[in-house]
Amino acid sequence: MGALIEVVLPVFALIGLGRFAAWRRLLPERGGDALTGYIFLFALPALLFRSVAGSGGISFAPALPFMAIALGMFGLGVVLSRRLLGDDLANAGVFGLNCAFGNTVMMGVPVIEAAFGRAGVRELLAIIAFHSAVLFPIATATVEAGLNTRLSARRLLRATAISLARNPIIDAIALGFLWTLVGLPLPAPVARLLDLLAASATPVALFCLGLGLPAVPGRTDLAPALLSSLVKNLLMPALMYLATRAVGLPPLGVAVATVTAAMPTGANAFMIAARYATGAERSAAAVLLSTAASLVVLGLLLVAFGQA
Repeated sequence: MGALIEVVLPVFALIGLGRFAAWRRLLPERGGDALTGYIFLFALPALLFRSVAGSGGISFAPALPFMAIALGMFGLGVVLSRRLLGDDLANAGVFGLNCAFGNTVMMGVPVIEAAFGRAGVRELLAIIAFHSAVLFPIATATVEAGLNTRLSARRLLRATAISLARNPIIDAIALGFLWTLVGLPLPAPVARLLDLLAASATPVALFCLGLGLPAVPGRTDLAPALLSSLVKNLLMPALMYLATRAVGLPPLGVAVATVTAAMPTGANAFMIAARYATGAERSAAAVLLSTAASLVVLGLLLVAFGQA
């Protein structure tokens, strides 16, 4: 019960406050966009940079088994979508992303930091770095192939490289790693500024997550959303635990990878679905249902990993 009270319930209380603020329209129309911009451009990059530069760099060990399982879940989602739901390839690509792509930044960073501290965040950083870089191009290629759009591998790789280079989350991790290699201490005023920004990352990110959750989905979208949530919230963390134990990761790496695997479907999956006008309502339902399910799953995992 300690984990539920001290870690999980405050996390979801902040998400709930954000959802309440959106429902009651307590913020200006573009207030949520401004807060989200602050999080992605300043607060989360500061937290991630400090996590790398301040204490030993990135741990790459959990990233390989994590991405292997994530790719497996994407493939499983495509197969389930095609065989069980009768979807075309474009919708199957979106469904696969719903099954595999988790909210590793807006929700993963706050939960891991609250439960395992900055040592846990260091285990998470490589997962974050490879998460979007691997899953997004594969999902995009699948959707575009399903829509019969001529797909140029060269253009896709170029666009992906540019997107990653301009991503402040990836940039912060890379800069933190380079700073660690240089070995210079941070000037005290800079360190203090980064600490202030980093301290705001967790609560504001969770509040923004609540702001951005979609409205209640229609009934026709609930069955596919339930299926993708079962894969994302239950099957993926179960397989992740077995995989990380099999490759001999230390207990912290096993815990962080497993808890991260149980994170709900990330909102970026919905953004890709909306961009291609393919399965957007279903993806929105998956984000909402998966986020609700993660309240129980994350609480149980944190108790199981001794965060009570």
